Amino acid sequence: MSVEEYVGSKIDMTRRESGTEIKITQPVLVQSLEDEFNLPEGKPPRVPATAGQILITEPGGVNLDKKGSKTYRSGTAKLMYMMQWSRPDIYNSVRGLARRMANPQERHLKAMQGCMRYVLATRNRGLLIRPEGTWNGKEGYKFRIHGRSDSDYAANIQDRRSISGGRTFLNVAPVVFRSATQRFVTLSVTEAETAAGVMVAQDMMYVYRILTSMGLEVELPMLLEMDNKGAVDLANN
Repeated sequence: MSVEEYVGSKIDMTRRESGTEIKITQPVLVQSLEDEFNLPEGKPPRVPATAGQILITEPGGVNLDKKGSKTYRSGTAKLMYMMQWSRPDIYNSVRGLARRMANPQERHLKAMQGCMRYVLATRNRGLLIRPEGTWNGKEGYKFRIHGRSDSDYAANIQDRRSISGGRTFLNVAPVVFRSATQRFVTLSVTEAETAAGVMVAQDMMYVYRILTSMGLEVELPMLLEMDNKGAVDLANN
């Protein structure tokens, strides 16, 4: 017996010789975007946000009225729920939308609508979990954990906060993925990349402790991939 639905998510499991493949989608929630929100027509965007899009509260910008603000908060909340369970590809876009909940403006609403139209145009996409290797239940098998991190230095021009992004994998299958505004102001690209790397390293240790608490073995060392030489040198020093 297999699980077919969990917290509003549809779970499709395909058993192969190489292992089990799991795909998580939320078709009902995706359809609600089309039914509940008056989205603009036309060719849908190919990405969840325009390149370089940074949502800030612009001086002189047009604030949404009470009804528009309610629509914005409701729509962003739906997208937040979706990004957590089935659509990691919209994570960074929705992170930006969620930061404008207090006083949303018209450009924020347009960005939310663009993300929704992207989701509707790619409604068959979902979180695919396809681990490599199959544990036979015997002792001695070692699970593999690795991570990847990146950052966007000083992305917000108002508070100079950078953005950390990263994923943690278990046997090549993503188990943790995040995009978060850093809680402090970093003074260089290397510092921002290091902060992002630390975030992913913490996630990797979290997964490691879960496995070892169950008596399972993990292959060491665990590898963290970073694309900044300065941050790599600091980590290896």
